[in-house]
Amino acid sequence: MSKTVTIERDGQVLVITICRPEMRNAIDRATSEAIAQAMDELDGDNNLTVGILTGAGAHFCSGMDLKAFLRGERVELPGRGLAGLSRHRRANRSSLPWKVMRWRVVLKLRWHAT
Repeated sequence: MSKTVTIERDGQVLVITICRPEMRNAIDRATSEAIAQAMDELDGDNNLTVGILTGAGAHFCSGMDLKAFLRGERVELPGRGLAGLSRHRRANRSSLPWKVMRWRVVLKLRWHAT
C-alpha cells in the first residue's frame, strides 16, 4: 500500500494501520491518500464487512500533521476531507450532499491518561 499505511485482511475484516509512530501517526498528504485508498477497497469489496482503523505504536493519531501543513501540504482530499473518510457529491441540488458509504469502521484508540 504505502510507507505510511498498511492494510491487512483477516477474514471479513480490513485492518488499516497508520504507520508513523515517530510523528504520533499524524496525517500528512501521503497518509491521507493511503487511508482513502484503503477506504475505497473496503467500500468496493463485498466480502469485507468491517474496517478497523488503528495506529502503530503507543498512539492512535494526533490528527493533521501540522509540520506538513506549514510546508504547504494540503492533507485534505478534494471531496473526501481529511484521510478520505467521507465522500462529498454535488450532482444536483436535490441530491444529498454526502454519499452514504457502505462500510463500517471501528477506531482502535490508544492514549495515555495523565
